Amino acid sequence: MSILGENIKKLRERAGYSIRKLSEVSGVSKSVICEIESGKAKNPRFETISKIAISLNVTPETLNDMEFEHEYVVTDVKEAFYIIINQPNLTINGEKITPEAKLQLVNSIKMALQFVEETQEKSKNNN
Repeated sequence: MSILGENIKKLRERAGYSIRKLSEVSGVSKSVICEIESGKAKNPRFETISKIAISLNVTPETLNDMEFEHEYVVTDVKEAFYIIINQPNLTINGEKITPEAKLQLVNSIKMALQFVEETQEKSKNNN
């Protein structure tokens, strides 16, 4: 599998797309997507890569440059929160979050986590 193919597959899976769904969204045939993901398509057309990239919300250039060294499987909500909030370039709707907005986000999520913990505790005590 090529880096391009690996990146497309990982982004497709993270988006929750099957090959069929990516084909529908991008207008690229399922067979071509399979060939690219498996590395059988050695030099896919730029137009094809562009359609796939746009469907996965990335630029075509980044598909070859992306690295997925750290894949996390997180089941603890607090752990997930700290992983996300410690990312250097958080964005929302494609725009970088300002330090003030990030602080508001952190405080809001902390309050929500506290509420959930209290609810969980009450539920345990009632059982």
